[in-house]
Order: sequence, then structure tokens, then C-alpha cells
Amino acid sequence: MIDDAVKIHNKNQFEIKLEYKFNKNNQNAKYEVETYIFLPSSLGINRHTFRKVNFYDSIQNYIRFKTPVYTLSEIWDGKTSPFIRLKHSYQILAKKPNKQNFADYEFHNKIFVDILGSALRESAKNIMKSESVNEMQKVINSELNSLRKIQKEFRSLHKIVDIPNVPKEYLNVFSFSDEFLSLLTEKHLFKILNFLNETQKTELNHLKEELLTFLRNETDYRIAQEYHSIASVNSDNEDFLTRFNVLKKYFGSVLHIDTNQEKNTKWVEQFVFGIAAGLAMLFATTVAFFYQAVYGNLTIQLLFVLVLSYILKDRMKEMSKEFLSSKFLKNFYDYRIRLYTDEKVKIGRFFEDFDFVSSEEVPKRIIEIHHKYRAKEFYNKFSREKIIRYKTKILLLPTEYKKAIKDYKSDAITNIFRFDVSRLLNKMDNPRIPISVLTENGFATTFGKRVYNMNLVIKYISAEETTISHYRFILNRNGIKRLESVWTDIY
Repeated sequence: MIDDAVKIHNKNQFEIKLEYKFNKNNQNAKYEVETYIFLPSSLGINRHTFRKVNFYDSIQNYIRFKTPVYTLSEIWDGKTSPFIRLKHSYQILAKKPNKQNFADYEFHNKIFVDILGSALRESAKNIMKSESVNEMQKVINSELNSLRKIQKEFRSLHKIVDIPNVPKEYLNVFSFSDEFLSLLTEKHLFKILNFLNETQKTELNHLKEELLTFLRNETDYRIAQEYHSIASVNSDNEDFLTRFNVLKKYFGSVLHIDTNQEKNTKWVEQFVFGIAAGLAMLFATTVAFFYQAVYGNLTIQLLFVLVLSYILKDRMKEMSKEFLSSKFLKNFYDYRIRLYTDEKVKIGRFFEDFDFVSSEEVPKRIIEIHHKYRAKEFYNKFSREKIIRYKTKILLLPTEYKKAIKDYKSDAITNIFRFDVSRLLNKMDNPRIPISVLTENGFATTFGKRVYNMNLVIKYISAEETTISHYRFILNRNGIKRLESVWTDIY
């Protein structure tokens, strides 16, 4: 599913986030994704300067289970809510503080924090989609009430495990959870504040003050608890960011999927190389037999022919390897990645492949979309492009995924793909170019911004539908300037 799938991660990286659902009818679920990157030829990026090893060095793939979906009110309300399950794990640990119960208690803390983080992100989307000020006020007030309730109920759990028979180190899990919940809340509320500032509506000022009060209380709480995650204006905030990212990885690990990557073509490659070696040897042996019959044994002429045939054999072997590889290996993916749960149960396979392709090898529909929405007709006539194709295929097995996250249902996996554009920037011109212009008093020098367009087209194929989405990245030598969503088609 492509839904706000592409975004800028930092000035040198963009991110594609895709979701793949398991089949609920106990059948394999299959997905294919073709990503086409259209690059200006002036960047000097081609199959000789940007090889497979360069591409795979420039990407990162994160694969995890999708966070179970709950609204803020559902997190604490209901007999089977995440909070009730979390509280139960505290009670079990207090009664019998062994390693098994500690692992269960740690798991429920991690998944609770992840669920809250996901709920906050969805809540932010709802606030930003509000069609009126009254609706926005209603959503924000409801959210704040839910957050107050969640924090109060969660922090009350501390007294359950803060007893003599529970080891003190077990309490660290509560402290980490409490601290990160506060940080997630803070990050979310600042995001909402920034959005409210952008709206510039005075009738929302009282909401801004309420959010600021909430934030001040959270900061005061972390200071009182001696949590080392307080950002300040007069600091480089190095420790703050380090601690935030360490906590983020710790809590995100509960949704982690183990992977085992291996080259998908290693046996085919060896077979092809063997055929090439055999053809070269056949040529050399045939030449040796023929000229031995012509010149006889131990003659200068035969020695010369044998040396020449050896040279040609070596070149023929390399040329045969290159030719046969181009014909056979292009039908295979570069890598195969096996996907496993923490219990080493296989849940699927992930295949990936990279190559440069000609416009004739790109589906006609994608070429039409790309050309139709290029910035101007002028570019179509005079600019040439190199095309990168990155293909992935995902096969999800139906049998074990329901057991992957105990007590919770995750009906999909999430793949976050990041691409670093740093290698694409090397041959770009300076980002500011001096330009002479006429003025009333003669002429003056001003500056123009030199940018390059990189177009990205994603074709997402599932059993239910096919989606094609077109995005445009505006780059300069300093990195990614902005992202434009151009067009999406579902059929």
C-alpha cells in the first residue's frame, strides 16, 4: 500500500515506506514493487560509474512488523486494551519475579510504547486534516484528555513492581518506558504547535497555551525523575539526541524481523562461469589439435600457435562470462532475504534487484506518466536521462504470523527503504550561479539557484490492485532541496 509513502529523511536521504499485508485466508501473499529513478545524464551516473555494489552501499532496508493499530482512547479503555495487558504483566512479575515473567513484562512495556507512538502519529494526521477550527479544537482537547489519562494510569503502575522482592534492575524497564513515553508526547505536541503556528489563526491561541502548559509539565516531570533527556536552547543537545535514539531502537526492537541475506545468483553465476570456461577450453583444445596435425609435435610454429590460442582462450573466457551473464543473470534477482520471527520461524522471503535500463525496457505506462508530468516540454526535447530500476518481490507465508507478536495482531509487515543520494551529487554545478541582469542604472550581478530534477516512479503490485505513484526530487550539490508529489493512479 502506498500512502504518503515517500518523504525526505535528511538532506542526503529519501525514504520509501511500504506496507505488505498477510493473506487472511491461509494463502501466500505476493507483492512486487518496481521503482524507477530517472536521472539527468549530466550527473555522469551510469552502469560503469555506479555499479551494483555502489547502489547497495547507498541503500538501507528496514523490515519490521506493522505496529498494532489502536486509537488513543482504545489504548487504556476496554478489557483487552494494551494498558490492561500491560498492567497484568506488572501484576504477574510482582507475584513471581523470574526471568520468564520479566521478559513478558519487558515485552508489554515495549509494545505499549510503540502502540502509543503510532496512535500519536495518526492523531496528528487527524488534527491536520480538520476542516474547521471547531473540529480541530475538539480533536486536540480529546487527545489531551486521553494523554492525561494514559500517563496517569501508566505512572501508577510503578508502585506495583516497586516492592522488595522485585530486583531493582527490573524497574529500569519502567523508567525507560516512562521517559520515552514523555519524549514521544513532547515530540508530538511540538509538532502540533508548529502546525497551529502555521495556520496563524488567533482563535487557536488558547490551545497553544494549553499545549505549552502540558509540555512544561512534562519537562518538569522528567527533571524531577532525574531522566537525562532534557533539551535546552544553550546546548548542543548531543546527549539528548543520543539518548532519544537509543531508547527509540530499544522499544522498536519488539517489532523487529530477523533477516538472512544471501546472493540469489551464486549457483547460476558459477554455472555460467563454468560454461564460459568450457567454451574457452574447447576453442583452445581444438586449435591445439588442428595445428598439431598440421605442424607436428615440438615445432616452433606449434609453439607460436599454442601461445596465441592461450591468449585468445583467456580473452574468450572473459568475453563469454560477460555475454552469458548479461543474458542469463538478468532474469534473476540479485539478493534473497529470508524473514524470521524472534523464534526463528520463517514468515516470508524478500528479493531485490538493481540495474540500469533503457526506456524501451520500462513499462509504457510509466514512460507515458513520466513524460506527461515532466516540468516543461523543453526538457523532453533536450534533456537525456539514465534510468535506474530497483525491483523487489515479497512473498509472505500465512501460517505463523499470527503468533509473531503475542497477545497482539499484526496483519502486515512494513518495509522502510532509504536511498542516499550523496554519490549523485559529485558532478553537480555550484548551487549558486552568478547572473548578470540589466537595471535602470546599467547592470548588476545577482545569483540563480542551480538545481537538478530526479524523478521517481513507483509501481506497487498486489493481488487486489496496482498503484503507480510519481514523485519529483529537486536536488542541488548540497543535497535534497524539496520533494513534490506529482501524480498517483490506482487500477
